[in-house]
Amino acid sequence: ASNMIDSRHVSPNSYEDRTRAALEGVSLALENPAFLQANRVSPNPQAVAAVQQQLQQMAYSQPARSMSESLGLMQYAAELANRQLGVRKEAIALEFLNATIDSLDKYSALMPKSGSEYPGAYLDNRKTAGLEENIVGIGIEMTLDSRGALLEGVIEGSPAEGLGLKAGDIIVAVNQQSVAGQSLNMIANLIGGREGTSVTLDIDRNGQMLRGTTTRRRFYVSSVSGTKMVDEASKVGYVRLKQFSESSKEDLEKAMFTLHNQGMKGLILDLRGNPGGLLDESVDVSNLFLPR
Repeated sequence: ASNMIDSRHVSPNSYEDRTRAALEGVSLALENPAFLQANRVSPNPQAVAAVQQQLQQMAYSQPARSMSESLGLMQYAAELANRQLGVRKEAIALEFLNATIDSLDKYSALMPKSGSEYPGAYLDNRKTAGLEENIVGIGIEMTLDSRGALLEGVIEGSPAEGLGLKAGDIIVAVNQQSVAGQSLNMIANLIGGREGTSVTLDIDRNGQMLRGTTTRRRFYVSSVSGTKMVDEASKVGYVRLKQFSESSKEDLEKAMFTLHNQGMKGLILDLRGNPGGLLDESVDVSNLFLPR
C-alpha cells in the first residue's frame, strides 16, 4: 500500500503524517463498540485507555520516516492491542491501513478484497460500501435520523426490496433492539451479518409501525439507476451513474440501449454524488461519448 501511495498519489503526505493518522485511527477503533463487538472482545475500559495512551505516545514521540519504520509501528500496535486487549492483530492492521489511506484526501479509501461482506450492505452519498458489485446484506441506502436510520433508497433486486421497504421508511429497531441515538456504523453492523442469516426490522412509515423479517443474501448492485425518459416530447432520456465500478460501462450501455429503443434523441447523464471509482472503467465510460 505504501508503495502504491508513493508512486500513484498525486501529492502523497509524509510517512510521519500517515502513521500518526493511522495510530489515531487504531486508538479510535478501540473505543468503538461496533469494532469491539465484531472482534468479540469486551476489554476493561482502563486497559483500553492505557493502550490508547501508549499509541498516542508512539504517534508523537516515534514518528515514522520510512516505509519500514511505518511497518514496524503497525506491527507494534497490533502486538500491543493483541496482548493487552485480545484484539486480533489482523483487525488492528486493517484499521491502521484504513486510517493511513483516509489521511491522503477525502476521495481515497480502503477497498475490501473481492467477496468481502459489507456491514448491512448499505450505500449512501457520504459513505460508500465500496466498488464490489456482488455483496451480502439486505440492500438499503440510509442516513442517520434521530429515531434511527432513514432509508434514502432500496437497491433493486435486494432482500430489502423483497421485504417491501421504501425510501422514506425509518428503521427504529433491529432484532427488537432500539437504534435511536446509535451511529450509522452501529446500525449498519446490527443490520449486517453472514449470508443466510435473518434480521428483523421495525419500521416507522409515516407514523405506521411495521415489522418484517428478511434473510441476508448475496445480490448484485448496479452503479446505474433511474433509467427513464424524462421528456417524451423531446425524447430526452435520463440515467444516473452512482460510481465507476466493475460493470459500469456494460450497465450504462444497456440503459442507453433501452432508451434508444424508446426513441431517445438526447441524454441527461446524472453524475451528482458520484465519488469516482475504478480508473479504467471511468475511461471506458468516457469513450462511449467521445469521438474516436
